Amino acid sequence: MFQNPETQFFTFTVKDEISFGLENKGFNETQIKQEIEKVSELLSISHLLDCSVEELSSGEKQLVILASLVAMRPKILVLDEPTANLDPMRTKRLKEILKEINKKYQTTIIVVEHDLDFVDISQRVLFVKDGQLKEYEDELDKEYLPGCKPKIIPETILKIKNLHYKYDKKEILRGIDLELLKGEVLGIVGPNGSGKSTLAQNIIGLLKPTGGDIILKDKSIVKLSVSLIAKSIGYMFQNPDYTLFENTVLDEIKFGAKNVGFKESEVEEEAQQRLKEFGLTAFKDKDPDNLSIGQKRRVNIVSLLLMKPEIIILDEPDTGLDRINSVQLMELLCLANQKGLTVIIISHNLKLIKNLCNRIIFIDKGEIIGANPYLELSK
Repeated sequence: MFQNPETQFFTFTVKDEISFGLENKGFNETQIKQEIEKVSELLSISHLLDCSVEELSSGEKQLVILASLVAMRPKILVLDEPTANLDPMRTKRLKEILKEINKKYQTTIIVVEHDLDFVDISQRVLFVKDGQLKEYEDELDKEYLPGCKPKIIPETILKIKNLHYKYDKKEILRGIDLELLKGEVLGIVGPNGSGKSTLAQNIIGLLKPTGGDIILKDKSIVKLSVSLIAKSIGYMFQNPDYTLFENTVLDEIKFGAKNVGFKESEVEEEAQQRLKEFGLTAFKDKDPDNLSIGQKRRVNIVSLLLMKPEIIILDEPDTGLDRINSVQLMELLCLANQKGLTVIIISHNLKLIKNLCNRIIFIDKGEIIGANPYLELSK
């Protein structure tokens, strides 16, 4: 299973996607039906079988790809960052499922992960450094996690009023009300498919609300173009490939700033400095498409910071980042916040959310819920 599940889709619906590999291996219709039922129940995705793969969240897409692989009963299963887009509940369940698959089918499982919690369920752990395999060291799990003290000004910068959004008759957002103060670092958590990314994309104008209003500093922005909103609000997608346009990393990080009106001479010096801060100087002349997901994500973030937005929305910002780069990201976001940046972080990483954010909201089934069931999992 690849880091990016979208690169493995061959069909248009979840049911067809799971059956695709089985058909190619010669399973008959009855066997295929039975395997789909078994694996969809195992991974708790039975309710998604008739859905289009395009309408799924990133975490749901990951589960569908896993289902399509497990259904074929491979002798060896290689998973690249399998929990990257999964909520904490599903991550916990996935680990239980992998242990079950290993025992029940004698499937050898290789997991490539930055999530060190996998150490607990692994029979053997190896550490890759400088292209070589080494024995795992417990010290790797003791990285310093910086805390952030947001510099909040008691002034509403963003107000969301009774926001609704429907996709093909399905209501994704159901009356969201939210106020964001200038300088806040707001955390948004919730299950896969709960509407977190949909909310973010309504804010930045990629999706248009079917009801309600979004007000940026006393001005409604729901009818503004994405390009106008981008001058004030930056957004980093879950999939970093969505916002890569140039042929070199240096040109890529300057791309957004130049598109919102900054001149080349105004961004060149800061671009070089940001490359150094984010450990990207060695890659400045490389094609962004050839970078790892974690490196692409850092490029995305640097590009946004150069645009000088008032608000930045980061959707799963640490996915694909190792522990050292995740810590560095937190430190740099804290520094940007101290200089006046308001930050919204959508993440399944509860440690990151708790260390960075002054306030956390929980979204489920398109609504903001008062109680946060994830708090126990984050201890």
